[in-house]
Amino acid sequence: ATLYGYLFNKNEFPKILSLEWKPVLTRLQLWRPLTSFLNFGPFGFGYAMTAQFVWTYMSTLERLSHNKPYDFWIMILFGQLSMVIGYPLLKMTPK
Repeated sequence: ATLYGYLFNKNEFPKILSLEWKPVLTRLQLWRPLTSFLNFGPFGFGYAMTAQFVWTYMSTLERLSHNKPYDFWIMILFGQLSMVIGYPLLKMTPK
């Protein structure tokens, strides 16, 4: 998604993948709540550092805090659902 945005969309995250509720509800674009978590910002040094931090932090968190891998993924899914449901309730934009 980031490479596509860098090459074809002036280094911006593709609008088709961003979280907008109207297309999700009216056109059944059900991928939008999931693909919005792929956005780490525009491609560059900051993107590489953020991706490395997320990778390191998530792997450390998985090894230290959870006995079984599925416990970790349940936590991740709970966090995603909380954000997807919480943002509209708190009238926050995901952008």
